[in-house]
Amino acid sequence: STMITMVYLAMSAYAVSASACLWMICHLVRLAAKAQIRHRAIWAQLLALAVTDILWAAVSIVPYFCWVRSLQTCMDIYTWHQAFEYCACFIEVEIAAGFAMASYRCRWLVCGLFALIALNFPVALLLSMNSVHTLTLKLDKGQQCQLEDQQVWSFIILCCCASTLLLNVIGIIGTRRAPRPVFCRAAWRALSYTLSCCLTIGTKAVQNILAPQQLALSNACWFMLCLNGLAHVLSYASQNPKARSRTQLDLSVGFRSSSASTHEYSIASDMSLPEHYFDFDIEVSRSFVDVSGSANCEDICLS
Repeated sequence: STMITMVYLAMSAYAVSASACLWMICHLVRLAAKAQIRHRAIWAQLLALAVTDILWAAVSIVPYFCWVRSLQTCMDIYTWHQAFEYCACFIEVEIAAGFAMASYRCRWLVCGLFALIALNFPVALLLSMNSVHTLTLKLDKGQQCQLEDQQVWSFIILCCCASTLLLNVIGIIGTRRAPRPVFCRAAWRALSYTLSCCLTIGTKAVQNILAPQQLALSNACWFMLCLNGLAHVLSYASQNPKARSRTQLDLSVGFRSSSASTHEYSIASDMSLPEHYFDFDIEVSRSFVDVSGSANCEDICLS
């Protein structure tokens, strides 16, 4: 039947997403072993996002391998399921926030994102424990959970997607004075991370609100949701073309400051430092160092 086919497609999509995230974790760990990037907020955020996506995929597959004996079991499963979804969305918002903060050189705010990484899952779990009671759950003839009425879940997800979009737009505006190649790379960075959120989990949230009774559309959006982890990995890989074959990032550069009164762009004086940025490639690196008001050389935690 159509439902059985969709279940197999969903399980396959979950497996693909989990496998892709496992590759991303391995790459990030190997990268950290070769370069001093563990202090980078973006490294910690991407690692947390990949781990969250793997756990989310695992929890999502569990109901299809065992019979659910009660509605309480369904409730427990979806509590964890939604908690990982919320956690992933929170991290996506924080990645966008870090991009916006780095674009405006708010170093202390970017460093503060480390504290939020540890709080994401506890907050997401508490939110899920409250929002799961708004779901309509029932058991089908095969003792499988059937989920309906996800309005609250959809509202929370759309708020995260809107926040991600807004923060990425702010980040793009912050790079408007950069040379055109750099600005275009920044715009692509913002677009790719926003699309990875909005085209997967965001489409399901929109469908739940606007067309909850459209079965075909619901199945299509469900399949897109299952590929959420893969979308995150593709966004990461698209920002780092060399990541596919080498354990390094594309840009090694620091943010240099001088007493210049106007904003200029030049290369940092010490290129031997392993200061890796996760977004721009080496071809445009020579034009992306911001010169601001002080006399010290400093690095943005995100970069």
